[in-house]
Amino acid sequence: MNSQNSHRKERILPSALSLILLASTLCAPAAGSDAGTLVVWGDGEPVGVCKVTAFAASEGGGVAVTDHHTLVPFRGGPGIIPDNLPSQITDLALQGVRAISAGWYHLAALKEDGTVQVWGDNLRGQSNVPPGLKDVAAISAGGFQTLALKRDHTVVFIEDPTIYRPRIERAVAIAAGLQHSVVVVGPPIRPRIISSPADQTVTVGTDVAMEVDARGTPPLYYFWFKNGERTTFTNRVIRLRADDHTAGFYSVQVMNELGTVASELARLAVLGVPYGKVTGWGDNSDARARAPIGLDSVRAVGAGTTFSVALKQDGTVAAWGISSHGETNVPAGLDRVKAISVGDLHVLALREDGTLVAWGDNEYGQGSVPFGLTGVKSIAAGGSHNLAILRDDTVIAWGRNQRGATNVPPYLQSVVAITAGREHSAALKVDGTVVAWGSNDHGETSVPAGLSNVVAIAAGGNHMLALKHDGTVVCWGRNDAGQCLPPILPIVTAIEAGYAHSLALTQDGRVVGWGSIVASRVPSTLRNVISFGAGWFHSLAVEGPPAPMVSLGQVGDELNLNLGLTPGWRYQFEKSSDFRAWTPVGDEFLAPTGAMTHKVSMDSLGEFIRLKTSP
Repeated sequence: MNSQNSHRKERILPSALSLILLASTLCAPAAGSDAGTLVVWGDGEPVGVCKVTAFAASEGGGVAVTDHHTLVPFRGGPGIIPDNLPSQITDLALQGVRAISAGWYHLAALKEDGTVQVWGDNLRGQSNVPPGLKDVAAISAGGFQTLALKRDHTVVFIEDPTIYRPRIERAVAIAAGLQHSVVVVGPPIRPRIISSPADQTVTVGTDVAMEVDARGTPPLYYFWFKNGERTTFTNRVIRLRADDHTAGFYSVQVMNELGTVASELARLAVLGVPYGKVTGWGDNSDARARAPIGLDSVRAVGAGTTFSVALKQDGTVAAWGISSHGETNVPAGLDRVKAISVGDLHVLALREDGTLVAWGDNEYGQGSVPFGLTGVKSIAAGGSHNLAILRDDTVIAWGRNQRGATNVPPYLQSVVAITAGREHSAALKVDGTVVAWGSNDHGETSVPAGLSNVVAIAAGGNHMLALKHDGTVVCWGRNDAGQCLPPILPIVTAIEAGYAHSLALTQDGRVVGWGSIVASRVPSTLRNVISFGAGWFHSLAVEGPPAPMVSLGQVGDELNLNLGLTPGWRYQFEKSSDFRAWTPVGDEFLAPTGAMTHKVSMDSLGEFIRLKTSP
């Protein structure tokens, strides 16, 4: 405000001054400077202050803000502008000033960081800035009050604390007079995002802050999501410690009474996280469900009766638990392994060259490999027998055959997947149908009539699971522990069967279990599962990086995929027309630290694309 008393001497505005901010002969601005010169008159002779960007004046004097965001006082009145103000300003840390306002005998400064400093007369509390006041967008000093307009469109009154002021929201402008104040209130505003959370790539253990800047009629409510799932965070700014559990894709929904708006996705990539850790649950006798300390970079796991096996990304194998028949004695020098399968007391490993290595119990020859067997594409180890798919998509079997588990039907061909139970076997054909043979004591080889469109199969002790292309699961066989009574499931992407329990991997990277309580009680913290295995009374899972975030567009016969991937992990596109036989598309590639766009050519309509992850 500007206030005048009749006893004060006044000077008429010089005719040459059509604006307050202009060049003056009282100081010499730098050549070419756009900053103005403030000429002050009143009591005494005119004084010039160079490079002024803002000023305020009132009864007791005034202050100018220079282009360096510092304050220069002029014409001090009683108590408001003492002669030594410049040093006091420094003491009060009043650099970085964005705006000023002059009251009757007090001055207010709004700083660049959104805080406020008030000094001068404090008869009615007009200089008592509330502790913690921040996020201020505008100020106005009056006779005996100071007003602060915050970024959330609320108003703070700095004045006599005994005066009641109702909470004012949706304020868009403020003005303080000698004995009154004015607040302009705008219409209700739907929330809008000014800036979304930003992508960040950090090292493990780093403290991370993710924030959103939103506007709208208060109160605003914030709901944060990670990988599409709502979290417990409800603040504008959230703080995290970067590790394998916090890495992922974040977004936030901002809501008020008028509506909701969602931010863009932000990726938190964490470098140095040892992905590929193994989590176990169920019977942990002799630590069979507890992975050795330091075991990481695992790509696949398998569970036997009393032991566990892991295939690492470097093609080597680790095993732990009880070794009554040498099942945890991995052959020395075994490497270049691309798949493992675990039986009751033996292990089968498929090497990259299509040859096999077996170890463990060999009572029925299951712990050895038929002489000259090569060209193997896929393997399955059962209770005491083994199956293998050869290059011509036929099946070979060996080991225990008391109940016909190795009696492969002579007509069986065009096989894309196999599985072996305790004393039964099954194969998935390229047409999506299932063939089973061996023991049928509990109906495990009685494939449901009309079963089709199957994309995966899994054999348990005496039961079977089949995953259909629509993500549903079909079960048959023994059901004494509820292993064939799946709960209501979301879309399933993979299945595993243990002795008396069943497991399903859902599309959001979680594992759901049913059947034997001990082995099917999945840890609630398990996320981003890339591999899992079911044994007799325990289960295992491998946690990988967050699932890739993909958005796509199509140009002609090319798909442009915008990818958010985990740095340091390898990915491979594959395509299929039936969800069973998958063909690589292009080369395997290493994920960069930033987002990337990948083009995939489509040969014909009806083809499907998937993105495989490997450490």
